[in-house]
Amino acid sequence: MKTGYFRSPLKESGGWSAYIDLLEVMGMLFVLAYHLSNYSYKFLEDPRLVTVVQHYLRSVLVCCVPVFLLCNGYLLFGRTLDLKKHLKKTLRFAVAGLFWGAVTLWVYNRVSGVTCSGWDFIWDMLTWRGAVIHLWYIGQLVVIYLCFPILKAAYDRDRRLMLYAAAFLAVFTFGNRLVNCLYTIYMGFIKGIPLSGAYTYNWFTMFHPVPYVPGFTFVYFCLGPFLPDLFHRLERFTRRRVNTVTGIALGLTCAVHTVFFALISRAIGDYYCPIWYGYESVSGFVITLCMVILLANYQGVRPGPARVLRWYSRSTLGVYYVHVVPIHIFGEWLMSVGFLYNLPGNLLCAAILGAVCTLFTAAVKKIPVLKYLVS
Repeated sequence: MKTGYFRSPLKESGGWSAYIDLLEVMGMLFVLAYHLSNYSYKFLEDPRLVTVVQHYLRSVLVCCVPVFLLCNGYLLFGRTLDLKKHLKKTLRFAVAGLFWGAVTLWVYNRVSGVTCSGWDFIWDMLTWRGAVIHLWYIGQLVVIYLCFPILKAAYDRDRRLMLYAAAFLAVFTFGNRLVNCLYTIYMGFIKGIPLSGAYTYNWFTMFHPVPYVPGFTFVYFCLGPFLPDLFHRLERFTRRRVNTVTGIALGLTCAVHTVFFALISRAIGDYYCPIWYGYESVSGFVITLCMVILLANYQGVRPGPARVLRWYSRSTLGVYYVHVVPIHIFGEWLMSVGFLYNLPGNLLCAAILGAVCTLFTAAVKKIPVLKYLVS
């Protein structure tokens, strides 16, 4: 039974669809909630029921970065490539990433009372750790954009080549992560060997095509243009059936994701983040897929909310650049506010932070030259 409920009345594939805006807004909200994390979720340190529940609900945040990559792939592959403009945009990403990295690190050092030499400052920023670790995504986005002209040529010639690229990269990245996680659990529980951390061994050795970069980013990016194909296939079923099955699958997969990473945490005796390390997990992939299918029900039929989402989604890159600065400034204070130190409070703070950063981004976009630092 074809219902057409996944089709946006605003625009079809090859351009823009309303659910893409919702996905980007949801993804940014989840990124902010993850980076704030002003609630108890480490059950090894705080073994209460509320901590376990929040740890379980937190697992859905693993889709935050993947949905951005899917949306990026969906939008870019559907457009005509202008190589000159594309390379200029890629360069702007790199420059803006370095600029906001310097600003963020400077603010963090001032707030934390850290003193360092000019060389140490540059080294800390370029290694993308600690205060500026979130900008790893911008660096990877630059890498993806540099490769995009080749990927676009392959996609235009034969779309199956993109599926092939996504499939073989998924085997090496998701597969290597899965084997490492299983081996960590085996050594910790079966062998009883004390571990200082999860294994990060390259099981494919010299045959691994992307051993030193987060290859999962290419997997999600290459699958982006196939979102309309997925939704059109789902139109063979009723809306209620798709939503019911997807909702149940999401709940069960979040449980599997929670238990799996809990076992790893037990095996190494330390918290093993199911979000940071879950991007290239099989369960993280399924969670992302379920969230995309559920949010694709949105069709933007009401012009008012649709325009607000569209306005917000256009500022998500700028929000990503700047959002960690206020977190460094006010993060510790938020931890001390009792009524906000819980999952609902965390989401509320994330929504407020997103609104403030969006307004800031919109204002900067009106300033010549500086607008390129947030877009």
